[in-house]
Amino acid sequence: MATFLAPRKLFQTAVNRVCGVIPRRQIRDTLKCVRVSVNGHVELDSTTGTKSHHLAPDWPRDGDATVLVNGKALNDAAKLTTGVDVLVDVSTTGIRIGGVTIPAYVPEVDAPFPPLGIVVGSLAPIATVSIDAGCLRVAIDAVEYAADDESTRYALGGICFDFCGHGQLLRLVTTDSRRLAVCEAGVFGMTDVTPPANIVVPIDVCRRLEKSLDKVQGAVAMTIFAAPL
Repeated sequence: MATFLAPRKLFQTAVNRVCGVIPRRQIRDTLKCVRVSVNGHVELDSTTGTKSHHLAPDWPRDGDATVLVNGKALNDAAKLTTGVDVLVDVSTTGIRIGGVTIPAYVPEVDAPFPPLGIVVGSLAPIATVSIDAGCLRVAIDAVEYAADDESTRYALGGICFDFCGHGQLLRLVTTDSRRLAVCEAGVFGMTDVTPPANIVVPIDVCRRLEKSLDKVQGAVAMTIFAAPL
C-alpha cells in the first residue's frame, strides 16, 4: 500500500500526457494500461511496445506499491478531481483517487506489461541558455493572463517557451483558444542544440518561477529538457 499527494493540475497534466501515448484503437489490453509505481518516488509509465512515456514527478509519497490500471479510466478519474491537491492511494488491487476506485488490471501470464521502448518523456538535457531575471519575470507577467489554468489540455494550461532567432531570442506564448499573448526577450549562451526549440511549461510552475525571480538580480541559467513535466 502506498500514497502520494500531487498538485491537482499537475496531476491531471501528467496523467493526460502519459495516456496520450496509448492508441485509441489498441487491441492488447496490456497496452491500454498505465503502470503507476511508488517506490521511493512516483512513476507513471505507458507504452505501445515501441514508443513509451515515462514521468517521475517529485511528489510527496509514502509506502511502496506498483499497479497496472486502465489508462482511459485513470485519465477520466483525474479529470474529475477537485481542490488544490489530489491524494492518490496505490495498492496491488487498484488505485483510489478521491471517491473513484480503479481496479488493477492483471495481465495474462503470456502478456505482461512490455519493457519501455523509446521514452519520449525522458529528462535528457538538450540545451542551456542565460536570460536576465528581470526580463524573464516581465515576460511571464505579460503573457500569463491568456493561459487557461483550468484546462486539462496541456498546451492551453501553460506558457510555451519558444527559443528562436538562432538562439538569441525567447518568445513566450499563451492562449486559451480565445485570446493569444506573445512576449519576446533576448537570451544568450545557447549551447548543445540547433534552434528552434519550444517547450510548454505549466502555468502554476511559471507563476512560482515569476515569484522566485523577484529576489534575483542579473542573469539566470535555464536548462532545456527534451520533454519536461
